[in-house]
Amino acid sequence: MKTVNTTWNLVAALLIVLLANGIARADSTSTLHGADESPALTGKGVHFAAGFIGHRLDLQDDAYDALYEAGVDLSREGLGMELLGGYRFGPRLSLNLRIATSSHDTGRADLEAGLGLAMFEMLAHLRPGERVQPFLSGGLGGGGLVLSPDKGDDVTLEGAAFAAGGGVDVLISDRWTLGFAYRAAIIDYETATIDLPGSAPVTFRGTGLAHEFGFRWDFRI
Repeated sequence: MKTVNTTWNLVAALLIVLLANGIARADSTSTLHGADESPALTGKGVHFAAGFIGHRLDLQDDAYDALYEAGVDLSREGLGMELLGGYRFGPRLSLNLRIATSSHDTGRADLEAGLGLAMFEMLAHLRPGERVQPFLSGGLGGGGLVLSPDKGDDVTLEGAAFAAGGGVDVLISDRWTLGFAYRAAIIDYETATIDLPGSAPVTFRGTGLAHEFGFRWDFRI
């Protein structure tokens, strides 16, 4: 637990440093274009982004009990990355296809676990034309928890997912932004069987809540 807390403290410190640096660089770009003219934050266009995230997964007690019975001591916290591509319809609205994944410890050397989310996400930009621009987001898609043993087949626990959150984009240049965001995703897992080497088959069901914090670099074409 001490290692996890230290990791999260380092991630938080890194986010603060990057945010401060991003705001400083945004101020220095005033000679390129006015904020209301920048293609990074206004107007129509395609954009792509990549970044780093942290997930905290909270499952229902029955779901955790099933994992324990299957010999899996799943860590709630995990680190990973996100990729997205989308289209901005105008100053206030954009639509993205977004994929986020994180790795989680299982308490076993012979087993890896990963949490994944794939969603269509709508963003409402609250202050178009500003260099520091907050946004709200909502998305629909699917989520999955994949258990990968060294021997045997992967076990995929999946279900429909809904996410909501918000964040802020900081203008770095005419086409680059640095974004910070928080999302909460509810995953309604389908009933499935966990059958791992060395453990008896266990029925898994329930819902999960994934908290996500992250930052990303966004490029507007």
